[in-house]
Amino acid sequence: MSDPVDSGKRTWLIASSCAGVVGGVSAAVPFVSSFEPSERARAAGAPVEVDIGALKPGEKMTVEWRGKPVWVIRRTQQQLAALPKVDPLLADPQLHKYGDTFPTFIGFTGISVALLGRNSPGGIAIAAVVWAALERAGQSLPPIGVPQEIVQILQGTLLLTAVIAFEVVRRFAAAAAVRDAAHALARAAPSPEPARAVA
Repeated sequence: MSDPVDSGKRTWLIASSCAGVVGGVSAAVPFVSSFEPSERARAAGAPVEVDIGALKPGEKMTVEWRGKPVWVIRRTQQQLAALPKVDPLLADPQLHKYGDTFPTFIGFTGISVALLGRNSPGGIAIAAVVWAALERAGQSLPPIGVPQEIVQILQGTLLLTAVIAFEVVRRFAAAAAVRDAAHALARAAPSPEPARAVA
């Protein structure tokens, strides 16, 4: 024989389960909707249209996107002709090559690249190619068991080394300029007359 079902307990069990489900959904909906970007974030990440037709070869233009500077550079014919020399740096030089169809314009976010390129159009173009080669090579590392973070470490080391080297060279150049100016002043100054003894 089975015990009689307590309909009061069953009713409370169903009611509390329904209340729990409604409470869980009402807590989950705002939580999940908080992952959606705000209108301000959508506006900040929206595509930016720029007229690059006025750029002359070797010139760069700075555009703000997502609060970061984006540099658009129109490369010179000499820079484009030098690109095939960078092929050995690519992950797979046979598959990826710079050819005649490589675009004249290049755009990239450039805090690190600008530091490497010393904020000059030619230096930035070379730094961007090296930076992109490291990024591209990093994509082939995980399948062979090497963590992709090694690329970030290499980029950071490269950036830090370049910044320190540029600063050391700048300081040596400034010290040499001060030393040269001091020598020039010393040569230009009249020599003092020897003191005479009074008798």
